[in-house]
Amino acid sequence: MVIFAGMNMELRQALREIILDRQQMELEVSTPRDLVIEPYEKKVSICMGVRRCGKSTLMEGIVAGLRKKRVARENIVWLNFMDDRLAALEEGDWNDLYEAYYSLYPEKRRKEKVYFIFDEMQDYPGWQLFIERLRRDEKCEIYLTGSSSKLLSKEIATCLRGRTMTWELYPFSFGEYLTRAKVSRKVGRLSTTQRMEVLRAWENYKQTGGFPEVYGLSAERRRQLHQEYFSSILYHDVVERNAVGQPLVLRSLARRMLNQVGALFSVSKVCKDFSSMGYSVSRETISQYVQWLEDAFFLITVPAFSASMGKQQRRMHKVYCTDHAMAASLGARITANIGQMLENIVCVELRRHTHDLYYYTTQNKYEVDFLATLSGGGRHLVQVCHAMDDATTRRRELRALTTAMQETGIKNAWVVTEGHEEDIPTPHGTIHALPAWKWLLTFGE
Repeated sequence: MVIFAGMNMELRQALREIILDRQQMELEVSTPRDLVIEPYEKKVSICMGVRRCGKSTLMEGIVAGLRKKRVARENIVWLNFMDDRLAALEEGDWNDLYEAYYSLYPEKRRKEKVYFIFDEMQDYPGWQLFIERLRRDEKCEIYLTGSSSKLLSKEIATCLRGRTMTWELYPFSFGEYLTRAKVSRKVGRLSTTQRMEVLRAWENYKQTGGFPEVYGLSAERRRQLHQEYFSSILYHDVVERNAVGQPLVLRSLARRMLNQVGALFSVSKVCKDFSSMGYSVSRETISQYVQWLEDAFFLITVPAFSASMGKQQRRMHKVYCTDHAMAASLGARITANIGQMLENIVCVELRRHTHDLYYYTTQNKYEVDFLATLSGGGRHLVQVCHAMDDATTRRRELRALTTAMQETGIKNAWVVTEGHEEDIPTPHGTIHALPAWKWLLTFGE
């Protein structure tokens, strides 16, 4: 095939050097992530997530694990396609990558198991055919990372359908933040000192969020870094990849959505608002931009639960950001509304566990923030509020949950708060009120 016919000797030599450099590289000790990628025989393992959330570091952990298992360094090929030395790689050059490695180690071809780990290769044309060739012809395990779910799924559909397993990585959870800070994640009987350490870490996490590179930075530098992330996500992962025709509208839309965390998002209202500002933009364009922002893992949209798919698609979605602190750095008012911040944190935690995630409106129009079904089949109703001290707030939140429990048959529900803890029996099951930090450390157990 033409795609494997590249004969650029200069490129091949550069590839050999990169392969050898990576094989000799000493690995840094990093915070272990909760996400475990379990390879399947003859399947390509794909890790997707927002830019800078730690995908490359997770791959470094996989390399470290292989070395710990005594896999020879020569049997590991680890390339980051953000390396400027690979910028000249074209569609016809994939065979040069193949030959660059096997010219170094010809004895391994089709005989020894080789581990191929490729970061962010999806922007290079023809990558999917190359990966399929490796998967089909060689004894190997293949790991890929990418920061756009849409692009990867589109490319996979051409020749890798049914031959991949996909995992999603998000910025640090609160539990992972504690691991990094060397604070115990156990929530049983905590001593006074241990409890204070957890609560102090919780206050810090609310301010810093989960992007690994922001830790230890001043508030101002953190804001600058988040804003740089935003620009990179917007222009590299959305505008360039999708040939966006109105980038100013996209940027304004993204910032607007950050100020609507947890609120219903109306495409029609947004179109009218842009029209009043002099922009000509259709409902279809706004809907497409929202989808592209979600494909880049910048946003999470949560639909209404409905037994009818048509009704579900017609009803408004709720919107959340993949990292609450980044939303704050981009001007969102999320830090001034603790309930809104908690709701965003809870949404991201639920999304780590499932895509089967909705908000629920009862027949009497009472709203529950989340209805989630986990992979094991367990269903969870989760309501989020800052505090339950006010009698009116308490009555409103419990009424919505109790009604939803009756309608869905779910026997256990949760109210996630800033600090309240209580088990509340109802005629339809038990409502568990928990502080957010404790719910985050125990959910899914």
